[in-house]
Formats: sequence, C-alpha cells, structure tokens
Amino acid sequence: MVRSLPRTLARNLALAFVVTSVLFAACATNMAHRASVDAPIDPSAGGWRTWVPASGKAAMVPPPDPQATAAELDQVRAAAGQRDAAALQRIRAWDFWSPSHVWNEILIDVVSANPLPGGQSIRAFAMMNVALHDALVTA
Repeated sequence: MVRSLPRTLARNLALAFVVTSVLFAACATNMAHRASVDAPIDPSAGGWRTWVPASGKAAMVPPPDPQATAAELDQVRAAAGQRDAAALQRIRAWDFWSPSHVWNEILIDVVSANPLPGGQSIRAFAMMNVALHDALVTA
C-alpha cells in the first residue's frame, strides 16, 4: 500500500517547485552568459519530456511589457547596489550549475533531522527531483 506524504512535506515540495521555477527563470541571463563562456547548455531542454505538466509550454507566460521591464531593471540595479556580505554569500550558495543540487542538500538536511518512516524519504527525493526536472524544462 502506498501512503501519501505528510501534508506539510507535500506543500513544501510544491513550494520548492514554484521557487525553483522562479530561480531558473531569474538565472536565465546568467546561465546564457555561462553557456557562452564555459560549456553549451542543451538547446533542446525545453522540449524534454515532463512528468507532471503536459509539456514545458504548460506554464508559458506572455513577454513582459518593455516599459515595465525598464522600470523593474532600475529597481533591480538599485537593490543590487545595496547587497551586503550576507546577501552575496546567499547568492553564491545558489549560484551553482544545478539548483537541484542545493534543493537535494536541503532535503538531505531535513530528512536527517526528521527521519521519515519506511520508504517515504526515497519518495520525497523522487517527488522533489521530478518537480525540479519539470521546473527546469518549463523555465
């Protein structure tokens, strides 16, 4: 018999999907720069098979308004100028080739501190990595 995950863990996994989607989208420029500097990123990634949504195009959003984008970029530049050492350290922690690495490290810490019975830990990792994969394809 397959048991479902505790509600809080399922909610946290859903939140991980949303946050990771936003992080992937926010880092697109940085990753494009890295691709031109280091190794190419797979250009067909947006067409990979997804597990939960019908396709990576399921969460497509319209392009931003150019005027709003300019104002938002000014806000981002202003905020970037106010980063302190702690903020830069948090950025460095997430500035990794694969955000899934960071999420897996977080889940390792959570499961180590709060062991789940049976195979629920394995299921938690599987579900989280499915969500991370789908977020990557979607972004």
